[in-house]
Amino acid sequence: MGMEYKGAQSHLASGSWTTVVTAATGKSNVIKLAQATNVTSSAATLNLAVSASGGHFYVAKEVSINTQASYVAVDDPIVLEAGHKLEAECLNINNGLDLVVSYLQVSSSIA
Repeated sequence: MGMEYKGAQSHLASGSWTTVVTAATGKSNVIKLAQATNVTSSAATLNLAVSASGGHFYVAKEVSINTQASYVAVDDPIVLEAGHKLEAECLNINNGLDLVVSYLQVSSSIA
């Protein structure tokens, strides 16, 4: 079994979901931290969800983040199985939120 720590960053678009992390075939991702920072002079609104068959399953829904503030959306592990995605959007300001994600990618192989 191989394990590797990784990170992902994204400027979140307004009104559309951005895929931040996708678990590849034969791998799982353990999301350790997801932090959104408002980089504007107005309040910004965050949606963060796991996308799997059946739609979006919210981790954070319509969370208002004050100007120049940060919000930790994930601080306990969330497991993404193969094909699952961590997706986010800023509802009201294009590129209003920066999202940083730290995760552990685990691959299982039978030798």
